Amino acid sequence: MSDLTVRRCTDDTELFRQYPGRETPQPAHIELGLADGVLLAQYSSEVGIAAVPESVYSGHDVRWPVPILTADAANDLLEKIAAPARRMLADWSEHWNDRIFVARLGEDGVAARAEISAIIDAATVGAPQVQVWEASEATTGTEREEFGITGATSDERLAEIEGKIRADLAECEPAGAVVVCPGLGEYLTALRDDAAEEEVDDEEDEEDVTA
Repeated sequence: MSDLTVRRCTDDTELFRQYPGRETPQPAHIELGLADGVLLAQYSSEVGIAAVPESVYSGHDVRWPVPILTADAANDLLEKIAAPARRMLADWSEHWNDRIFVARLGEDGVAARAEISAIIDAATVGAPQVQVWEASEATTGTEREEFGITGATSDERLAEIEGKIRADLAECEPAGAVVVCPGLGEYLTALRDDAAEEEVDDEEDEEDVTA
């Protein structure tokens, strides 16, 4: 039997991941490794509904789907399911099924797995989540004037502006929510690039006038 190791989330948007070219974020889940005893919350790195790692297919890693929770909400959930997770670790065995080794839970392990499902269902109702806003929904087209973006605006200042916009969006969401806005950083960078080009054009026009 492995000791339980709870791997806590350390970043508010740790469960959020949207791959380039994908229209929706990756699903998130709680995972318990029966062999190594690690309990964690993470996004699925596999693309496609039917895509699962062999360790999940064989039952050695057990997953429960969850919403894209904030770090605090995910960590609270991990604490709530720690006790039944330990029961699962204490009641499973490995068997050969004529093709691969598979993990099988005993009677109490099965009951503990069901208990975890029930805890997750109850605890995630109304729990703070990562909310996704499209850049087109989050911006008005007036950010350049509003925040004084010029060709000389630093990356650090653009990051501050992005954070301010996301914080304002979070006020529109339920308490505790964290907002992500894919493409917002690129949008602000484009505003700076446009400003820089216009400043160069203005300088060239002034030189032509004085020539």
